[in-house]
Amino acid sequence: MPTRASRVCQHAQCGQLCAGRYCTLHVDQINKKAIEYDDKRGSSHARGYSSRGEWMRLRKMCLARDPLCKIAYRTICNGFAPSTVADHIVAKNAGGENSIDNLQGCCQRCHDRKTRLVDVPAIRVHRSQLLATARSGRGDRGVSSANAMAPQTVALGP
Repeated sequence: MPTRASRVCQHAQCGQLCAGRYCTLHVDQINKKAIEYDDKRGSSHARGYSSRGEWMRLRKMCLARDPLCKIAYRTICNGFAPSTVADHIVAKNAGGENSIDNLQGCCQRCHDRKTRLVDVPAIRVHRSQLLATARSGRGDRGVSSANAMAPQTVALGP
C-alpha cells in the first residue's frame, strides 16, 4: 500500500517534512500548550455549565426559540443551518451572564467563527481592563461595567 505524502510542519518558520501536522520537534510543544490551557480553563462544571440544572434548561429553551442559526453575520450558513449550539451573545468571560436574553441559537460553524473573531478579543479586552483597574488601586471606579461588558465589533469578511 502506498504511503501518504509528507507534509510541511505547521509550526512557524519550521519547514521540516513530517507525517502529521507538526514535526517531532514541535508536536511536544503543541501538546504541552494544550494541556496547560486545559488546566487553566477548568472543567465545564467549574465554568458554570452542568449537564443538569439551569444551563441545560436555558440551552433547551434557546434552541427551541431559535431553530435556525441566529448569529448576526451568518457568513457561513446564511441563517439556513439548524441551531445546535446555544451561544452567549456577550461571552461569560467578558462579563456576560447565563440568561435567555444573552443566548442565541446558532450552528456549530458560525459559533466557532464568532468565538474566534469576536469573543476571544472581547475577553482579552475585558481581562486587561480588570487588570488595569486592580493595578491602579481604583477598585470599581476604573472601568464602567457598561464598557466592560460591551461586545467588541469586528468586521467579518468572506
